[in-house]
Amino acid sequence: MKNYLCWEPGAVRQVINPFAEHISDGLFRAVHSDWDLKVSPQVGKRFQDIGEANWVDMTPAAFLGDFLLENRPHALAAILGTTGSGKSHLVHWMRLNIKPDASRLVLVVRKSGTSLRAIVKMIIAELPDDQQASFLETLQSAGDGTQSRDDQKQQLLNDLAQVIREDKLAPDADEVEQALIGSLPNLFQDPHMRKAHFLGDDTVIAEIV
Repeated sequence: MKNYLCWEPGAVRQVINPFAEHISDGLFRAVHSDWDLKVSPQVGKRFQDIGEANWVDMTPAAFLGDFLLENRPHALAAILGTTGSGKSHLVHWMRLNIKPDASRLVLVVRKSGTSLRAIVKMIIAELPDDQQASFLETLQSAGDGTQSRDDQKQQLLNDLAQVIREDKLAPDADEVEQALIGSLPNLFQDPHMRKAHFLGDDTVIAEIV
């Protein structure tokens, strides 16, 4: 059985959705296995490449323990990696292992199709029933001003990229369709392409928004 191809790579998505955020908790636990993470502390005060000398290997459990240390006022972790490297898998694993309590609320916000308003509503929904009405009224009175027009266009492009990335190809999909699935998300998220072709006032994106 060594080096025996059990699945045609192009057919896997016809049977199971490989994206961790769509897998049930039971199935996730069945297929999960630990692996070392490459972790770096903050380096500098702006976005930059981080040299290999800054990385340390940590198990997910060790990373989670460090993330939840109580001697910090807050913690922020950026999970980086190429498509399929396990970013959503790590988020799913952390959700299962961070237990909510009286001082902690655990919310998982989908990376596509979720506005700031929707996130606030998720938080309000966790309040006692008798406290929700006043907060919902305040949120409703804020109107659509929580997102500017430019923000809405950026959000739409992000959503389009993610929907395409998670699309399931038909069994008879040709090479062009496969190439488009792999390339279009990057095209929609490329800063130059956005500025030059997608975010102007006379574009299809602007008309949709």
